Amino acid sequence: REMQARKTLLGMLEEWQGAEPSEAMVEECRRETMRQARRYLQSSYPTGEGLKEALASMKAEAEASARKKARGRAILLAEADIRGIEVTDAALDAALAPRAAKQGMGTADFRLTLARTGEVHVIRAAMQADRALEAVLADARKR
Repeated sequence: REMQARKTLLGMLEEWQGAEPSEAMVEECRRETMRQARRYLQSSYPTGEGLKEALASMKAEAEASARKKARGRAILLAEADIRGIEVTDAALDAALAPRAAKQGMGTADFRLTLARTGEVHVIRAAMQADRALEAVLADARKR
């Protein structure tokens, strides 16, 4: 039930026409979507055969999806700012630690690698947006 409430609220935020995200945020969401798609496709097509066609198809779908995702994230980040919700370096490191271990890297080195590509900013913003969503849901439960 909790997961359904999260999906419903997030879907409503993504569809809300009252807020338009910046093109930079849309681009971040598009890149995030493409990274996720690329990881999925690489695991699904280990030989690479058919990968190029599947990736091209997913890229075409990513633009619309990214715009919706960015709209929802922009609203949640604004809510996070209003509420003073932040993601500390320690919380970010805790979230990155499992991924760093999978890569055989220390958390600090992994974080530095992600900072070079800008992905660490995207991860921090996603965590902040998720915390804002949790706060909104918690307020709704109280009513």
